[in-house]
Amino acid sequence: MTRTTLMISMFVICSIRLLICNLLDDAGRLLKKVFKEPIIVGQLSKGENGRYSLGGIEFTSGSGIEFLNDQCVLPRWVASRFEHNGDDYYIVNYPELTLNGLLVRVK
Repeated sequence: MTRTTLMISMFVICSIRLLICNLLDDAGRLLKKVFKEPIIVGQLSKGENGRYSLGGIEFTSGSGIEFLNDQCVLPRWVASRFEHNGDDYYIVNYPELTLNGLLVRVK
């Protein structure tokens, strides 16, 4: 093996090791979030100011939320966030959802 080939091999091994470490770190953070107990669970309500809230927590663009998706065979909690389209708030990737009365939880 030439010196150049050896250096390239070491670089590739180090890069792969770093990638694996980063992926494991991401997986660990995700698992902590998934198993974290909810702070509050309930139905969203729209306030006079146009913002949705739950138990005194008011949501604005970028606010993280989990909602119960009961439109599938097995209902499940889906993590997403709020955004505003200029008219009203919506949940990212689910703009068709009716937010008022939607069952949500905050972790």
